[in-house]
This record gives sequence, structure tokens and C-alpha cells, in this order.
Amino acid sequence: MKSHNLLLGLILFSICSPIVIGSSYAETDFLIQSDESECGIEYFSPAIWSSYTRVADLNSYSTEELTSTNEWVFTLTSGYCSLGMGTISMWANEIDAELISIAGKLDQSWIIKFNHKDSDLAIETLSGEKFIDAFYPLVPKTFEKKFIPNDPDFDEQWHLENTGQDGGTSGEDANVTGAWDTVTGTGVTIAIVDDGLDHAHPDLTGNYLSAHSWDYCNGDSDPSPDWSGDGHGTSAAGVAAAIGNNGVGVSGGALNANLVGLTLIA
Repeated sequence: MKSHNLLLGLILFSICSPIVIGSSYAETDFLIQSDESECGIEYFSPAIWSSYTRVADLNSYSTEELTSTNEWVFTLTSGYCSLGMGTISMWANEIDAELISIAGKLDQSWIIKFNHKDSDLAIETLSGEKFIDAFYPLVPKTFEKKFIPNDPDFDEQWHLENTGQDGGTSGEDANVTGAWDTVTGTGVTIAIVDDGLDHAHPDLTGNYLSAHSWDYCNGDSDPSPDWSGDGHGTSAAGVAAAIGNNGVGVSGGALNANLVGLTLIA
């Protein structure tokens, strides 16, 4: 009778308890609940995808940089988008690491901290997991403050630096401000072929070249708009090369470039 009870107890225990063989997480895939949802870096916005791809290029880091950190960011891949913190924390423990937090505003992305600084082992571990789409190291970097123009309306120029100020997606912009420390359009001439150019505007006049400007509608050298409805060319000139850092209005993408007005469609 006792032997029957013992056998029944073993059967019930085997039904109610998950079977784990060894300690490798690869052998405990029952923790991973695959689904039909889609995620991964290809579903990020173009700007974020481009940035992610750049920092995920491990060839761009020196050996010293890779061994300077034990924290990495990884993004889940399609089919595993719904993995929760509990499951990922369990996996992290299995690979001698700990889950730190969600990776900012990156969808389905996490920060993990290894209990070692063996970058080769970290790369091998992250590369071998089928639920990880891409990853990159959180390498410490020292940045100098980038040039920001003092134009009062620059903060509203979402096309130059989108911080979500008008309800848009942060980072969706022309991505040019990072170049201003070294390149501002000096020596470049931009022709505005449009409905006119108000070259007397205080944010444009300093960059205006009269010698190369022409009004093909009136046959003279003054491309100023004939009436207030012709303002598109002036707006385009501001986007292209309004004088930056002059405390007036806005900044152009090429804030030190020359401007030429060619009135053609007024």
C-alpha cells in the first residue's frame, strides 16, 4: 500500500512540476512564450534605426572600450515581443547577469548588466539567443556641449531638432545639428527658385547675395515678393539658410550659407 502511495505521489509531482535539466537557459526554453507580434530594430523610426545600427556595429569600438563596460542594451525580435520582466530576469540570472531596466523609450528593449567584463563572452551570449534581434554596449563616452544657436524660435524648429515639441516623434528631424560644431554652410551658395525672396528680412539679409539674384517675372535684379501672398520662397530661404545664432527668429539648416533669390513662379 505504501509503495502505491509513493508511486502516486511521484506521478502527481511530475505532472505539477516543470522539468529542468541542467542549469543552461538554452535548456529551459519553456520559459519563452513565442507569439505572433512583430518587433525589432526594423520597426523603429528611421532616425532611431539609423542610430541603433551605428552603435550596434561592434567593429566601431576598440578593445579597451568594449572591456570598459559590463552593461549592454538588447532588443527583442519578432515572436518574442511580449516577454515580461520576470522571464527576462530569470534568463539574466542564468547567464550570470542581472536585468537593470527598460532601455529608455526603445520599444521591447532592455539594459542588462553582466557580472563580468568579458566582452567576448557577452557578445557570444547575446548573439546566441534567438529572442534577441540586436544589441550594443553602453560604452562610457565624454561629450562636449554641442553648438546650439541662440535664436529665440529655434526650440520650435522641429525639423532641425525634434524633441516632440509639437506632438511629433522625438528624433524625427533632419539630423543636422550635430554637424554644426564643424560645418555650418560657409562658402556654400543656395539658390531659392520660388515666388520671391524678402532679402531685407533681418534673419536673411546678412547671407543674401544680390549679384546673383534675379526676378524672371519682372525682368529685374530684385527678387522681393510683389505681394504678401508670395511668401513661400522667403520661408524656404529661412529653412535653408536663416542666419543662426544672431538672436533673431530662427536658424537655417546651413546657417552661414549664402542665399540667392531667383523669382520664377510668382
